[in-house]
Amino acid sequence: LIVIIAAFLPLTLPRLAGCEAYEVVSGSMEPAIAQGSVVYARYVEPEEIREGDIIVFYGGRNGDAVTTHRVMENRTAEREFITRGDANADNDMLPRPYESLIGRVELSVPFLGKVLSVLSGRTG
Repeated sequence: LIVIIAAFLPLTLPRLAGCEAYEVVSGSMEPAIAQGSVVYARYVEPEEIREGDIIVFYGGRNGDAVTTHRVMENRTAEREFITRGDANADNDMLPRPYESLIGRVELSVPFLGKVLSVLSGRTG
């Protein structure tokens, strides 16, 4: 029982600090954040985001996928971010509106996503 509780602490303790955990499922942020890592994001006001910060936001075609990319530019007048994955040659095709922001990445832990994925899935 103690092992099971300890295994889920990385998911629950950050919430007490105001962070949400997300698994990185692609290699678009490598080498800074490896595929299979977990990132912990905390909401900050969009105007506080600086160039070079890594953010988590709703993106994708339907707007429901969660993406982690680096901010290349914060366009405060337009209320949008220009983002890019570190492993990508070009900026993302669409600017991300402030409303899509989930939070700024405070911490990333390599390989933890793979472990948590197994524990929270059918196998776990």
